[in-house]
Amino acid sequence: MNKSEVIRVLLIEDNPGDARLIQEMLVDSAGVRFDIQCADRLSTGLKYLAEGSRESDETVPDSNSSNSAIRNPQSAFDMVLLDLSLPDSEGLDTFIQTHALAPDVPIIVLTGLQDRALGIAAVREGAQDHLVKGQVDEAILMQSIHYAIERNRLLVDLRQKSRDLELCRKSFHSIVEKNADGMLIVDLKGIVQFINSVALFQFRKKREDLLGQQLGLSIVSGEVTDVAILRADKTNGFAEMRVVDTDWEGKPACLAMLRDISDRKRAEELLIHQEKLEAMGALASTVSHEIRGPLSVIKNSSEFLKVRLGKSLDEKVSRHLKILKEEVNTADKIIDDILGFDRINELTLIQVDIGAILEATIRRVSVPDNVEIVFRLGANIPPVFIDVSQIERVFLNIINNSLEAMCDGGALTIATRADSPGEAGHGLVEISFKDTGIGIPQDNFGRIYEPLFTTKSKGTGLGLATCQNIIRAHKGEIQVESDIGKGTKVTVKLPAQGLMIED
Repeated sequence: MNKSEVIRVLLIEDNPGDARLIQEMLVDSAGVRFDIQCADRLSTGLKYLAEGSRESDETVPDSNSSNSAIRNPQSAFDMVLLDLSLPDSEGLDTFIQTHALAPDVPIIVLTGLQDRALGIAAVREGAQDHLVKGQVDEAILMQSIHYAIERNRLLVDLRQKSRDLELCRKSFHSIVEKNADGMLIVDLKGIVQFINSVALFQFRKKREDLLGQQLGLSIVSGEVTDVAILRADKTNGFAEMRVVDTDWEGKPACLAMLRDISDRKRAEELLIHQEKLEAMGALASTVSHEIRGPLSVIKNSSEFLKVRLGKSLDEKVSRHLKILKEEVNTADKIIDDILGFDRINELTLIQVDIGAILEATIRRVSVPDNVEIVFRLGANIPPVFIDVSQIERVFLNIINNSLEAMCDGGALTIATRADSPGEAGHGLVEISFKDTGIGIPQDNFGRIYEPLFTTKSKGTGLGLATCQNIIRAHKGEIQVESDIGKGTKVTVKLPAQGLMIED
């Protein structure tokens, strides 16, 4: 030990002879300097521990001795030599009180020969060593002090590391819990060891249902996969799950991070959808020149034959001419649908009353006798800023689809109301069409806006796709809800008065 270093000792001993003997042992120790503070009562010793300083009138070893040194009044003690039998405290409680006041200071307890069991009990409670008075010499005392200080130093370091580890653990949990991404850790057997609140929400699970259980998903380090999740707004979506190697409690494990990519996937789907529409637009000009001309010739020729044959036209020929005319009209409608893609963005906007547009649209529809049209137009509906012909086209398509879905009859309820502001912060007018038809099968529901997808024997599959693009061009929204056997509800939301449509 460096001679400039001092071991600062608090000796709590009521027997003057024993106290003097211990001081002499320490003063005479070669190569080690001790600063000794004495107390003959536990209360006095506890006071010194609490204050960490020496009373000015306390008797101390001769400061002229080369083996002693006066300690810094503001410093703490390096160790305590504690007699367990004191005038104001006796037994194990003496140690317990001292250790409670200074848990990081090593304590060596001193007992008589008959109190050996008491000393051992004190060691069990946290004392660094136990010495029997009368059986201690300088070598034993010095060894015990050095061992006690070193063991205590290791113990204090261990406690500090444990506190640091717990602080790191709490910081880790805090950071992970506040992370916007779902995070979980699984061991190499696929057992969930840790999961944050975001991931629990995404998987619609409780912590006790996942922690310590198999996740049920393939977790392979280095892989990136898409998994179905529940989004923060409680809608269904997708998360990108990235898996990397990690350690958990000293064992190899995998860390999986789940980032919501629903908006990105929707943007990708929208881009693909838009590319299809552009392809349809490119096709439209070709169809217009290459097909519509021959159809016009066929239509005119059938009309010519009908006029030329006149009264000599028999019933069979008349029926076939009628079929020819209907098929030409069907082909014309298909061409109109295709050409419609090329005209969607050419909007001529005017401010109108949406109720009047709905009533005008219904007059253009042939409503079957077994279908009832119910109007529920809300009060104080603000005007909308639309291209009338385009919006009428949307309404006609929706209404005709509803009528076709009610082949056995039913009711179509058309309602309007002023809706809350949309994503752009503008007021919306909501128009809903609810039928009591057959509904849309779940397998087809995800494809209803897909160009060229149709379940009809005669159709292009461009109806709802066209409607969606017209409504988007108006900065609006279109939503479809359906239950098999109960019907379908189509809701159109259009910006209220005065919203200018930007390119």
